[in-house]
Amino acid sequence: MSVFKKFVARYAIPDVTPDIRDEYVVHAAHAVQRNARWLFFLLFLTTPLAALAGSPEVTWMVRIGMPIVMGSYCLLGFVLLSRHVDFSKSPKLAAHYVVDSSISSCFGAIICSAWCVLSWMSAPADDRVQFPIILVMGALATAYCLANIRIGAVANLLIDLVPISLKQLTSGRALDFAAGTSLLYAGLFQRRMINAHQDHVLDLLRLKKQNRVLALTDPLTKLLNRRALQDFSEALSDDKEPVRLLLIDIDHFKSINDTYGHDMGDEVLDLVANTVNRFSG
Repeated sequence: MSVFKKFVARYAIPDVTPDIRDEYVVHAAHAVQRNARWLFFLLFLTTPLAALAGSPEVTWMVRIGMPIVMGSYCLLGFVLLSRHVDFSKSPKLAAHYVVDSSISSCFGAIICSAWCVLSWMSAPADDRVQFPIILVMGALATAYCLANIRIGAVANLLIDLVPISLKQLTSGRALDFAAGTSLLYAGLFQRRMINAHQDHVLDLLRLKKQNRVLALTDPLTKLLNRRALQDFSEALSDDKEPVRLLLIDIDHFKSINDTYGHDMGDEVLDLVANTVNRFSG
């Protein structure tokens, strides 16, 4: 992975504890794969409609060239995402996918933003409003699609909304100023919603991790329980390496419970478990 991609990977997802980082990356990759395909399809359908709304005064590159580039980008994205990949088997592959999705989405945002700004500048003042409206719908949808990828979502909002908002704020028309301000407010609100979504997903993953540990761990000794042994035995049966099972019997354990009580028996079990963990680790 290049230095640039490592930088993107570092900021692509929120700060996550190592115990659930792989799960979060896999979740983010699956979410993008599931949602981005239909986003590309809808953007592809919207592209010719936006081209028809363009001003006749713009150059052929803006009126024809950019819609062709945007349509080709959306069609390519839809085709590439039509093939399902099971990222749960490879968190590393999921991490690469998250980074590539963040970078590639920025190219689409640049095309849309440039197309919108150039069309807005060339159109008559009374016909400008439709271009930011079309742009903001795509920008907010893309940011939501990338909600699990922090840097991708934020980068798309900045690239899409800031240039056209600045043009509107500095046009000298009250209507443009109000529209530009509204676009910035919409971007800030979407950023807040992205943060809330990420916090919600992280809470769910932590709860899932906690429940998994509780289901497979004995609450007293913190050792894996019978259910965990059954689950792991199925996985070990496919392994070509030899597997050894160690059974430990505590001598006179019943007499300890009968003489000193079950609380003392629990302390003995805990002491034995700690000893096993120390030597097995």
